[in-house]
Amino acid sequence: MPTHETTKRLRHEEKVAREQLVGHLPASIINTHFDTEKGYRNTRAVRAALAYIKELEAANLRLEVENGWLAEDVEELEEKLEESKLQNGVLQELLEKRTRADEEGTSNDEMMEGLDDVFLVDEAARDEAGEEVKG
Repeated sequence: MPTHETTKRLRHEEKVAREQLVGHLPASIINTHFDTEKGYRNTRAVRAALAYIKELEAANLRLEVENGWLAEDVEELEEKLEESKLQNGVLQELLEKRTRADEEGTSNDEMMEGLDDVFLVDEAARDEAGEEVKG
């Protein structure tokens, strides 16, 4: 038979455990574990529930960190997409100039003069992206 001190300590532990469980588990579960009128006390179950809650909180924290990393990856991919769109525009412009040059019978030297403008656009895009321009 438990002593008065043991009973007092167990009741205090149960009170603390109940306070920690409020908001995490349904009231029906909490009340079942602490139903002293029926003489049903299950401190082990409460401790297991608390341990489970701590595991869930740790898993939630890990997911939040992973989501942060994913958000950074998305930003990086969006920047690369914008750069690709810019390069695609440059290539489209080159194709249009080449097509016009072929239609007009322009020499390659005359067409190459127009390429300087295109490469300057590409250098500016790389400068904005923070890349070193290789020349």
